This record gives sequence, C-alpha cells and structure tokens, in this order.
Amino acid sequence: MQADKRGDSTVTILEDGEMITDTQTALDFIADAQHFHDSKKMAVPMECLPDNFFDLKSGVAGDMLQKFVNYNCKVAIYGDHSKHKSKPLNDFIRESNAKGDHVVFPASKQEALDALHDDKTK
Repeated sequence: MQADKRGDSTVTILEDGEMITDTQTALDFIADAQHFHDSKKMAVPMECLPDNFFDLKSGVAGDMLQKFVNYNCKVAIYGDHSKHKSKPLNDFIRESNAKGDHVVFPASKQEALDALHDDKTK
C-alpha cells in the first residue's frame, strides 16, 4: 500500500500483489488507509480483486463496495474493464462513472488518481 499526495488530498493505492478478496479484507484496507495515510480515497487495480467481483450475480461487488460507502470512502477501480462482457456489469460501470458518489472505474492508474484528487466522484 502506498500513498499519493497532492496538496491536502491523499489517495491510498493498493499495489500489485495485494488483494481484496472479501468484505473483511476490504475493511482492513479501509482501516489501514485511514490509519496510516489519513486517507478516505482509494485506488485499486482491478487485478487486486477476485474474478467473482466482476460477476454482479455473485454479490461480491455489492458487499465490498457497500463497505466503502458505509465508511465514506471513495474508490477508483482502475484497469481495462473491456474484457468483461457482462451487460449488467458494463451498465454498472457506466452509471458509476457518470453519477458515482463513491465509486468510479477509470482505465488507468493516472486517471484514477486524477479523479480522486479532483474529487470527480461527485
């Protein structure tokens, strides 16, 4: 886990190899980000999430993302989302990017950091 600071804004970044596998590890990440970096903004590479996160029927995404909302944390899940062909998932990503209060799905780490620092998560 590392931090990216710009002025008063700090984004905690999950690094390759670190995984959020379930709601408990999501909570651990949120707690560590707040404790060690005083951050409520997180950037997560999509490779750091389990495959079933991207299957909305599994409920994993809903459960994990609800933890971020509950703890008032903004999260950007970045990477090439085009490999996921699920219409419901793509609709969710599009809607989150258009109107998201807490969750966005940018294509790159830089876009994730820019969105979170500029608070483009609305």
